[in-house]
Amino acid sequence: MKFKPTPLIWVAFTVASLLTVVVYATLWSEKWYVEMLSILGICSCALAAVALKLSNFRFWAVAGIAFGVLIGQWWFVESAATQILWSVRGFAP
Repeated sequence: MKFKPTPLIWVAFTVASLLTVVVYATLWSEKWYVEMLSILGICSCALAAVALKLSNFRFWAVAGIAFGVLIGQWWFVESAATQILWSVRGFAP
């Protein structure tokens, strides 16, 4: 029987995404908050890339990764959208 790492990659990606949500929601007052979010984001994106490569970019794999990244990296999506909206009329900090 051949070992397939795909389920382990998906589990690791899900755990990284959920940990990011937990850190975002609970540890915002810590000094290392942004660093931890960044580390989890990088891990999540790396695991997403491996999962997509192993699944040959099938539709459900791409949809699952898109959903997981959107939920797990919401802090980054929110920050990027805020920066874009603020810079439209020169209100960027």
